[in-house]
Amino acid sequence: MRTPDSEIEFDPGMKLAVEWAQKALDNNAMDPSNGAFWWDGLDFKTNYANHPKVRDGFKWGNSSDNIFSVPEKRREIIVRWKIRNKKTGKVVDGGERGRYDSVWLSTAAQGSTIFWLHNPDYVEATGGKAYR
Repeated sequence: MRTPDSEIEFDPGMKLAVEWAQKALDNNAMDPSNGAFWWDGLDFKTNYANHPKVRDGFKWGNSSDNIFSVPEKRREIIVRWKIRNKKTGKVVDGGERGRYDSVWLSTAAQGSTIFWLHNPDYVEATGGKAYR
């Protein structure tokens, strides 16, 4: 946001990102992110061990999205309903709500950028929103 226009002009990646953003705002072009809400750059590779998406669990939507040649990080999570008895206050197991093996799912890779959505299984199992 604080990068001056003169620097953006000399950086092909930033120039392309600004052009795509402008086209998206104008609703004037295809979406190279395939509907993604989040993205990561080279830090995904250089900070792989501590990256939040790796800690949460991620998988590749397409093998061509793996531009940094890093392995997927999946982990099976089972979300269960918790029902509280209003009279006693006790919480009981209400059964399985859903399962997911990753929070993040790649949608595309362009240049040095990977685009992400929440895994639909995660959204359904947790009752969350796709854009949060």
